Amino acid sequence: MENLKLCRIDDRLIHGQVVTKWIKSVQINMILIIDDKFAKDTFMQSLYKSVAPGGLKLKMMSVDDACVQWEKDQFKDSEMMVLFRNVDTVLRVVEKGIPIKSLNIGGMATKHGSKTVVGTISLTEEEAKILYDMQREKDMDIYFQILPDNSKGSLVNVLKKHFPNVIK
Repeated sequence: MENLKLCRIDDRLIHGQVVTKWIKSVQINMILIIDDKFAKDTFMQSLYKSVAPGGLKLKMMSVDDACVQWEKDQFKDSEMMVLFRNVDTVLRVVEKGIPIKSLNIGGMATKHGSKTVVGTISLTEEEAKILYDMQREKDMDIYFQILPDNSKGSLVNVLKKHFPNVIK
């Protein structure tokens, strides 16, 4: 939808790059963090609200709550950046009906079984497969871009290099 200005996976959520670069480049009035764990954590909610730029609404919601609110058209007056901490959460949101057409992968820390694929972005083979399947099945534009002034890295090109067995 037109009011989804940027959907981004970044396991740090709101931090210097998001605040100083992305928010200015996409012209938003709201940040929506969709994360089941943080939606229940009042400490993390207050922490992120304290670092969000003034003048922006910040909401943290579970997958289920965000999807219900989307279905009720509660975000129609918002120009939003939606932030996720991981691939699994994006998949759940898409499967529940939020029409994400474009997904920016901007920051995923190294973890057990992952490979660094672009800058500070690491993926496991399972995450690579989920992203590839979402791109094909949901007709999503999935790309790697840490900052708005960096060039976009194609999902397929990155997977061909680092996870060639995922590409069918």
